[in-house]
Amino acid sequence: MAANSFYPRPWSELHVQIASCDARARRARHPVRRSERPPRSAVAGTAFEKLTGKTIYQALEDDLARPLGMQDFDRSKQGKVPSPGSVHPEYVMRLSTRDLARVGQLMLRNGRWNGTPLLPAEWVR
Repeated sequence: MAANSFYPRPWSELHVQIASCDARARRARHPVRRSERPPRSAVAGTAFEKLTGKTIYQALEDDLARPLGMQDFDRSKQGKVPSPGSVHPEYVMRLSTRDLARVGQLMLRNGRWNGTPLLPAEWVR
């Protein structure tokens, strides 16, 4: 598994798309109240899926849940929820405390798990 497989490259392209969506919302003829705009994570999720060709949940399972040995991860419990007034759905992720602890350990180890890089160390910092 490639060290960067969970996050698309180039990194800046994802950030550009997120910024572009935010800018369009700010320039709208009828300004959108902040509470009505989709959260940046929802916009990022849409951009991620377009850039990688994978769903967030495919990437989560393939690139994190399996390599980390998440014991409670169940893909059938994951799902998108429509966000009223937005084309960007909300991405609901249900993870147990035990599995989140594995993600925390991954961060403490600078993106490495059992000697294998799962995330780029520079991204973790």
